[in-house]
Amino acid sequence: MGSMLILGMLECRMSEIDSPSCKLVYLFVHNRDFVTLNDLCKQLDMTKATALSLVRELRRMGFVEKLEHSSECRVRVKHA
Repeated sequence: MGSMLILGMLECRMSEIDSPSCKLVYLFVHNRDFVTLNDLCKQLDMTKATALSLVRELRRMGFVEKLEHSSECRVRVKHA
């Protein structure tokens, strides 16, 4: 029952994202503790500029947050 609730909440949040590319990045980040820009580039086969742009958009919308105190850009899902 708990997993159905989590899936419902995920679908609800996903409906707020218009861009298919942003949805893909959000799903990728959602299933991990955190990801780096290099992870996104490698695993989703995108340029660093594209990954950075999508992460910035998701941050602006309040879906992900940047982890501080790191030498590389790390992001995770922002929980309410």
